[in-house]
Amino acid sequence: MILPKGRGRQREAIRAETRAFPRMKPQAVPRAGWIRAIRDALGISQSQIAARVGVSRATVQQWERSEARRRITVHSLDQVASAMGCTVALAIVPKVGTLDDVRRRQARAKAIAIVKKEDAPEDPDAVTDLTAAQLRRVDRIVARLLRGSPRRLWKP
Repeated sequence: MILPKGRGRQREAIRAETRAFPRMKPQAVPRAGWIRAIRDALGISQSQIAARVGVSRATVQQWERSEARRRITVHSLDQVASAMGCTVALAIVPKVGTLDDVRRRQARAKAIAIVKKEDAPEDPDAVTDLTAAQLRRVDRIVARLLRGSPRRLWKP
């Protein structure tokens, strides 16, 4: 995928490309991992995968354990997927919403922190409800942050 120029257009292109990727809950991942689940569903043995890839059965066994612990390399995952007649669909997608939503949430969190720090510099982490005036300030800061440098959103 070649991304267009401009961050807004890039976010839109990424949103369109990743729309097909489901937002899975962590508990949706099979306990023994995807390799094992798909291998079992296809009825193919570790030895058969090993022969197709040109590695030992112990290597395939290690790949399954590594993938279940989320420690497998993308290269190894590609090899085992290909041996099963599959492909790896790998993407980084927002947990909720779009990339623009991620930016807005980050800007809002930063704006709230700024307002709290300005209004209570001795304890900016104190849990307090924001007043209507403070919320209006938060909204103005969010708008300014979203118009400004994108990197500024992520500075501590």
